[in-house]
Amino acid sequence: MNDLNKEHFDAFTKDGFEIFINCLETQGYVIDSKEESGYVFSSTQLDNMTEEVFNALIEKFNIDTDLNHERNISSTGKYHEEHGGYKIIFNDEIVDYYEAKEILRQYLDNL
Repeated sequence: MNDLNKEHFDAFTKDGFEIFINCLETQGYVIDSKEESGYVFSSTQLDNMTEEVFNALIEKFNIDTDLNHERNISSTGKYHEEHGGYKIIFNDEIVDYYEAKEILRQYLDNL
């Protein structure tokens, strides 16, 4: 694992990653800066959620999930005039690309 990936791997707590997985499995997405069960994911965490980091976190925290980064996880972003760039990571078995764009747009419109 390169240094950048290692840094982001080390920054995730077990509780945070369990919330991340739960959101992807239930609602189908995670948006940076949006609170989920008392946890807020940063854009840096989401930007650097590579397949390598994702799989290493599953192994480290012994997470039981059927999610596969290569098969299920996608992402997109949007720039908001007042608030800057935002990213959404989504489980494309629950949320498709166009729905993810709409979810992110609605979230930003309500800021």
